[in-house]
Amino acid sequence: HQVTVFSSFPQKKSLPNYTDVDCSATVPPGISAISIDQIRQVMPTPWETVHFMKEIHEDCCKILGESKVQHLWKSKEQYDLLITELFASDCFTYVAYKL
Repeated sequence: HQVTVFSSFPQKKSLPNYTDVDCSATVPPGISAISIDQIRQVMPTPWETVHFMKEIHEDCCKILGESKVQHLWKSKEQYDLLITELFASDCFTYVAYKL
């Protein structure tokens, strides 16, 4: 199987049949690794929740605009598995559907 992972936490060592797409420049690991208590601090009211979700949407747009993602989107490569992770977002479902 071929595995491709879009994440802010790339593997330290290369693995066979495993491709990391490092998104840490767009979504830094500090933003990606937040606890539920931190989320409650950032989103104590519905207004802050809406603002936070807007930021997540903007991060998703940035990631989908990255050259590695665009290359994957335009390629004719076939994948057995595509793993993506972006908190509170399903923006990669279109990439999975395409592939």
